[in-house]
Amino acid sequence: MNHPWATVWFNPSATIRRVTDSGRGYDPALVSAVWGLSSGVFFAAQPERIFPVGMKPFVVSFFVVVGTLLVTGVIYVNGALRAWGGRKVGGKATTSELSEALALSGIPFVSYFALWALVAISIRLIYGDRLPASGSRPAPLWLYPILGLGAVLFVWSEVLRKYCILEVQGFSAAQGRRAFWTGMNRFYLLLAAAAVLLVFAPLAVSRILQLFRG
Repeated sequence: MNHPWATVWFNPSATIRRVTDSGRGYDPALVSAVWGLSSGVFFAAQPERIFPVGMKPFVVSFFVVVGTLLVTGVIYVNGALRAWGGRKVGGKATTSELSEALALSGIPFVSYFALWALVAISIRLIYGDRLPASGSRPAPLWLYPILGLGAVLFVWSEVLRKYCILEVQGFSAAQGRRAFWTGMNRFYLLLAAAAVLLVFAPLAVSRILQLFRG
């Protein structure tokens, strides 16, 4: 399979070079849509009774629409900051190229949310509404390997991001570090906070809904 979403996993430098040479630039929106739809499907598969009355459609729509737009914005802002920082040390990549690199390198971690959506659908099909809505049950054993997989995919996306950005900028590792701190030092905490929000927001919303129900 020669699709960039497949080849970027193990051949990031060649993949991002081929993508940028072809002028492909819509992956930030597509990757964001996958995250938003996966989050929406996850909540859509939850039993109706864990939501306050009438709130389930709002929660699902919020993650599909607002989540997609928010992730897209984070990718492009990150790309713009990295492009600005890169130019300070001789980088040539545009905001569009860097946004493409960021989107493609994030595919392993975004796929984790798609996996959770599939797990939620499977649980709903098997158990229906019989699962208790409260979080009082001990976590099933299969949950821990899935959480571990999420950590692995996050680290793998970080590794891919390094290679993708260095390739589009034409940087050495040392130049890449200089460009990062030049363009990102003022905004690093803000972007980190946004990333944490995107990762933990589904869990936090689920817990809040359980508290409302209780």
